[in-house]
Amino acid sequence: MIRSFLGSGIALDHPVNYGAFIDLHRAVNPTTVLGMVDAAKDMAKIRQLQRDLPGVQIIGRVYHPEEGGYAQKPEGPGDTRPMIATPEGVLEQQVELGHGGVWLHVMNEPSAYLDAPKVQLTVDWLVKFIRLAAPENCACVLGNLADQHPRLVNGLWEAIWNPFLIEMALHPELMKLGLHFYGPDKVGAVMTALNATCKTLRIKPPQVVGTEFGVDSTGQGDKANSYHNRGWNGETFLNYEADVIQGELKPFIVSGQLVGVDTFQWNELWGPFSIAKDQGYQDAYKKTAQNGGLDVVVVPPQPEPPPVVIIHPPPVNPPPQETMPSPEIPPMVIKHWQFGLDVVCTDAQAQALQTGLQKLFEAAGYLSLATGARIDVTRSEIPMEVVL
Repeated sequence: MIRSFLGSGIALDHPVNYGAFIDLHRAVNPTTVLGMVDAAKDMAKIRQLQRDLPGVQIIGRVYHPEEGGYAQKPEGPGDTRPMIATPEGVLEQQVELGHGGVWLHVMNEPSAYLDAPKVQLTVDWLVKFIRLAAPENCACVLGNLADQHPRLVNGLWEAIWNPFLIEMALHPELMKLGLHFYGPDKVGAVMTALNATCKTLRIKPPQVVGTEFGVDSTGQGDKANSYHNRGWNGETFLNYEADVIQGELKPFIVSGQLVGVDTFQWNELWGPFSIAKDQGYQDAYKKTAQNGGLDVVVVPPQPEPPPVVIIHPPPVNPPPQETMPSPEIPPMVIKHWQFGLDVVCTDAQAQALQTGLQKLFEAAGYLSLATGARIDVTRSEIPMEVVL
């Protein structure tokens, strides 16, 4: 069966030949597809995308022009809100997208290079969102950090992000990490540092979705911010993506950590990035997927075996616990004593004797417990006829 770890993002309120998009993605069977709408009122379109692509993991995003700044204080004149959007408000509006098999896309490209207090606001926002969403069983793809984010320090994520990673680790079945991967610079460094950070924190690294994937400007005098602006044709761009999947990103896919990456995007709003009308890209995408060039065999690491615990049986004759030498024990002599009690009585007298005999039986039991000796009390009735 064909499978592709390369999917696509689509702006569902601005479709370009939606039918062709569905036909192509049914043919390549991607692990993930991101569907975005302009407002919460259009979330039903994401559900339709899910129905049209059964078996594909859909990530549902409600676009907001200030998604990356949800946690920041608004700067508009007279705007007294404490932040652009509260975790409670976003969850209340969009929680249904985290149910029924869709994963809710939460935040988009919050900057990790702001002043530390502003980055802390973002981290606190995400931690609070997780704590609100987890009891609702809301599956999420969180952060969706820009390429080369967050800041790396000595091969680790900047420590300010640790509470976010720790909180995610408490709910691995619900909370995934969203990252953006844009070449032509190296895209795997953030993943490598993520896993090193989690190792130092002694937590399991989260699963990751590359919610945006492609090529962009590097920010170092390189202003070619898309494959079109680099002069690449669609086939060249697809081959680049395939090389990254089979190269730098492959170890993270093999381990089961990287679930999939989605090309940005099937949408003419960002024209230089758009694959919606690029037939050369679409043909190469389908052909490469059918030839297995976008598939990777996932071999999750085996869990570490539990430590071997050797249980030594107690010795048959445990040594004495006293610190002083024990006195010599004389050889054991077994004595067998028998005591007899011969009672002859009438029925009426027997009734009167019952209480006393019961006390006798109890006393014998106490003696047995106290001494360890075996004491048996038996009673038998001898038929006899007495004529008075």
